[in-house]
Amino acid sequence: MLMTKAKLKGSLAKELEQKAQFTVEGIENFYDSFKLLDKAKSGTLERMVFKDLIKQMQFFPGVPDTTLDNFFRVFDTSNTGKVKFTDMATALTVISISSAYEKLRILFNLYDVDGSQTLAPDEVLIIGHSVKIVAEALRRDARHIDEFIESVLEFMDESGPIQFEDWLNLANDNGKFMELLG
Repeated sequence: MLMTKAKLKGSLAKELEQKAQFTVEGIENFYDSFKLLDKAKSGTLERMVFKDLIKQMQFFPGVPDTTLDNFFRVFDTSNTGKVKFTDMATALTVISISSAYEKLRILFNLYDVDGSQTLAPDEVLIIGHSVKIVAEALRRDARHIDEFIESVLEFMDESGPIQFEDWLNLANDNGKFMELLG
């Protein structure tokens, strides 16, 4: 059976290759998979199909479904319950090339599910678990994640839910965690 490749606009492919350090082949494979899963040919994927694509492409191996739900919520920039390829590609680009500060902001926003601009202890624990899974999948030293999460939880014991500014300050105090995000 002959399978034809879906064509990705050259400018988007070049931008992803340059910014995210994806190979052209990797981008095209991602786009082909996206198009194959877009059964309605709408240019969008619903939550379950999105999660299947992320698992299939192994962007975040071993990450729990709840984390993928959070990614979907962030990638669904228009709040339609669907994700466009360009939104996914842009978000993956940001995640892959962002500074440690931007990654901390992304993590904070991903897990601030209720939009309260704070994180509760259970949300912080989930962040720690998810970052550890991704770090180990990327063969990075994940030992310092626990230290960082512990310092955040200790801070929260005294101060309650953590705001982004405090989250950022605690991360900056833990050079090894920042190095991991770098």
